[in-house]
Amino acid sequence: MIVSTLAMGAVAVAQIGARSVVVPGVIGRTEATARKAIDAAGLDLAVSERRSADDPAGIVLDQNPEPGGWVRENARVRVVLSAGPEPIAVPNLVHKKAEGALVALRDAGLIADVAHSYDEQIPAGRVVSQRPAPGEKIPPESKVTIVVSDGHAPVTVPSVAGLTWEAANQALVDAHLRPGKREEFSDDVEIGLVTRVEPAEGSEAPYDSAVAVYVSKGPDLVDVPDVVGMKVDEAYKALQEAGLRASLPLYKPGAKVTGQDPGAYERVRRGSTVTLTV
Repeated sequence: MIVSTLAMGAVAVAQIGARSVVVPGVIGRTEATARKAIDAAGLDLAVSERRSADDPAGIVLDQNPEPGGWVRENARVRVVLSAGPEPIAVPNLVHKKAEGALVALRDAGLIADVAHSYDEQIPAGRVVSQRPAPGEKIPPESKVTIVVSDGHAPVTVPSVAGLTWEAANQALVDAHLRPGKREEFSDDVEIGLVTRVEPAEGSEAPYDSAVAVYVSKGPDLVDVPDVVGMKVDEAYKALQEAGLRASLPLYKPGAKVTGQDPGAYERVRRGSTVTLTV
């Protein structure tokens, strides 16, 4: 009788064992890998809930039955999946200063992607536009693109060489530049007319930036000093101080100048040569 009872018990255990499996642990796995593990164990996986969590979306947070327990084959294992962190509402950044916009995104847990563009309405350094739009909800650490204004686009410096100061001034003002008058000597340009501008004509200059306008004072003329009767060394020095050069075909030590060309008090271009005779 005892033998018969033991035999029946062994058969019952064998039957139960044949229909029971150990529940694998799938917490921390992705839904796909968890499903493979459950299928391999001869069980059925069902998602019972998706809840917000710091874990990435699709990660198993909990399971029932717990890992290591014995269940019948084809039993259902229910899992709770992460739906990812709570989405964040994108702050309104348009017209904000770029520095403030970056701080706002950082504080919201978002990443800034900065681009630049010229804009005639929005001052330089402020946000022109953003993507995604304000109020749109996105996952934490998502990128938000902001376009920051570089102000007005540069303007082309107009051609004003040869114009009077008044005409050049008006042309530059019309081009949204701020002209400033300067004067310089010129051997080629008539007195009172523009010789050049800085930045150069045809180049690009920042909107409303300063442009130097150089107006001709005519040639740089100097008076030739009277050096007749001077010793040669003295004559050389006098001419040099006047901005001129001396030429002496024949030189005698200690000799005095007996003639000069051009003559005394004539007006000549600075750097001209005065020929001396002794």
